[in-house]
Amino acid sequence: MKKWIVVCLGLLALGLVGCGSSVAAESAPATAPVVVDADAGTIIVEAALEPAQWQTVSFASGGEVSVVQVEPGDSVAEGDVLAQLDTTLLELALVEAQANVAFQQSVLAELTATQPTTATASLALEQARVQSAAPDIAAARAQLAQAEITLNNAQDEYNKSLGRSWEEEWVRNQYAEVLRRAELDYQAVQAQLNKAYQAQSAHSFDVERQEQEAALGYTQALTHWEQQQLQAQTRLEQAQVAVTRIQTQLADATLYAPFAGVISDVPVKAGDTVAPGQPVITLATLAQLRARTKDLTELDVVRITEGQAATVTVEALPDVNLSGKVARIELQAEDYRGDVVYPVIIELDEVPAELLRWGMTALVEFEAP
Repeated sequence: MKKWIVVCLGLLALGLVGCGSSVAAESAPATAPVVVDADAGTIIVEAALEPAQWQTVSFASGGEVSVVQVEPGDSVAEGDVLAQLDTTLLELALVEAQANVAFQQSVLAELTATQPTTATASLALEQARVQSAAPDIAAARAQLAQAEITLNNAQDEYNKSLGRSWEEEWVRNQYAEVLRRAELDYQAVQAQLNKAYQAQSAHSFDVERQEQEAALGYTQALTHWEQQQLQAQTRLEQAQVAVTRIQTQLADATLYAPFAGVISDVPVKAGDTVAPGQPVITLATLAQLRARTKDLTELDVVRITEGQAATVTVEALPDVNLSGKVARIELQAEDYRGDVVYPVIIELDEVPAELLRWGMTALVEFEAP
């Protein structure tokens, strides 16, 4: 931006005023204001001092602040603890979640050990095949009596399960399956007794029926076991995810310095409740201040290049000239009082940290073609 210096010459006037009379006054002729182009190669713009790096840190999750380790003006190194949230409830939740993981692991291991096999059904079928074609009637009656007892017991247990509304449906289904098998067994024994008086063909039919039932029973048992296995595996994975989530929350309950610098602001204190993302501490590299221009227009930015020399004068220290170089020219334009401007960052060669402050206003002078 071209700056113009307007030089105005004052008017010298002498007037004499007397009581009851007037004295002619002689004054020098007024000189017209002279507007001078300061320097076609000079650009002077406004700027503000800012740290080379700063960041406002916050907790990823909300909670009560238990400890604030720093205060404004403290110097910290990268990785230093800045503040912590109260983690009492999270620690208790972690213990409970880890216990749940152990329980789900034991349930899954027990299910794995009880996978259905065909061994029991195969043995029963082999025994049926070697039986006499004309079973002993007394033995058949004894089997019928035993089947009746089993059926009654199965019926009682199933009826009791219907009254236990808190049990899951698959538990009642198991009692129903036992009852169904007991009924089938009872019917089979009854059929054996009725057919004891029949010929060899009745025996062959009975063996074939048992084979089909055994295959069906094994298939159903295996399907049910696989469903239970899948549910147990899912519950275990969910419990493990819960542990990981709580561990992450515990880690996020401590704020660390992301880089070395000076604490400039601490708007919270121990005992305060903060929300996720709420500013807690501002950290800045106050020993590495730089100037950021405010009103460098689009007409002048094309005359500025990275690495170009610049002189910075701070308004509070008019007698101190700071040298520097253009470190970066922002690619995105901004609006400043209706003008299109492009911020430019000037890295200072020397920073008198004891004199300069973040936010001080300044003028930046460029020697541009």
